[in-house]
Amino acid sequence: NERASEVFNHPGRRHKGANAALKILGIMQTSCILPDAITCSHVLSTFDRQKEWKAAIAMLKSMEKRKPFDSKLPIWYLPEPNLYAYSAAISACARCCEFNEAMKVLQRMQKRGLETNTWVYNAALSACVSPVKKNRQKRVQTALFLLDKMKSGPEHSAPDTVSYNTVLATMEGMGEIIRDEKGCRIGEVTETHVQNGKWIPSESFVSYILKEMNSSDIPRDALTYHNAIKASRYSSKAIFQFLHEAANEVSMFRENDVA
Repeated sequence: NERASEVFNHPGRRHKGANAALKILGIMQTSCILPDAITCSHVLSTFDRQKEWKAAIAMLKSMEKRKPFDSKLPIWYLPEPNLYAYSAAISACARCCEFNEAMKVLQRMQKRGLETNTWVYNAALSACVSPVKKNRQKRVQTALFLLDKMKSGPEHSAPDTVSYNTVLATMEGMGEIIRDEKGCRIGEVTETHVQNGKWIPSESFVSYILKEMNSSDIPRDALTYHNAIKASRYSSKAIFQFLHEAANEVSMFRENDVA
């Protein structure tokens, strides 16, 4: 597996991405060398960067079932997926705006008894961000639900700045947000939940999130306010308020921050 990483990271092969990763698995297969979870996670990360979400899902399913990669070589199996493997698969779906697929992967991971940490949750939250208008309320609802799960979960799954920034990003261009009060599981936010929810101005949600970050001692950076303002585009009063708050935190607007 160390040799596989060395071959893959060779400067002359890195640009080949997913194809190079698959070739390495093929070499390991013909040599009857079983890959470990780290090697497979590297391959899944490659699929993520190359936006090959279907390949990532197919490989993850093979890892879950521990099926032989080739019926002619029954002794060659893929290892069981770890948190990193699931996170890479979710991220691959997120890059391709495959929201439903990302939620399905998260559900499967939790059914296998793996504890979701902040890293995995953030990958799932990123899948809720999309320029596509279809199902936007459902994605926002799911993001808020995931955030609630993170806040009520153990310390290793607690939300961070990235979590809150991503939730704010899901609200871009929304005039009102529906806060579902009936409760639902991941991936089960339906139009019924949307219809039975309570309509709340998006800027009210944004204001609440910023206050919650402050009370929880979670740092707010330039991207926080960037997303907050974009989510409050229909309220000039809220925009000026967030600009004022941002101005009072001058330290965040450094050279490398996102304006």
